[in-house]
Amino acid sequence: MTLRRRFFVAVLVLALAITLTVAVTSFAAPGGVKAGLRFNPNPVAAGTQHHVNGWGFRPNTWVTVGEHYSGVTWWTSFVTNDTGTFDFMADAREAGSIYVEAKEMTSNGSLRVKATAWLTVVDGV
Repeated sequence: MTLRRRFFVAVLVLALAITLTVAVTSFAAPGGVKAGLRFNPNPVAAGTQHHVNGWGFRPNTWVTVGEHYSGVTWWTSFVTNDTGTFDFMADAREAGSIYVEAKEMTSNGSLRVKATAWLTVVDGV
């Protein structure tokens, strides 16, 4: 590979890294902590319950979490605790890869997506 081509590839890699960094930090909470979701267990059997844990949200703020199944979305809403975290139990409704999103209420009353994750639900036993 020529020196000119190596330089071009290096510039492209750097530009991509900067773009990805900007995209990731768009979900960052005050103080630079990225919001996230975790499920326990994951995978989970259909017909059973799982914990949903979230972090990196603003303290004492309205949050709504949606689990998007094939024909319906199940929403759970609440106020985060003093540290901007939450934990609740949810039902695993049907098998599949379930897209989950957590939306936080903004100061103007609109909801914005703050964290997303995938939950794997397998056929029940």
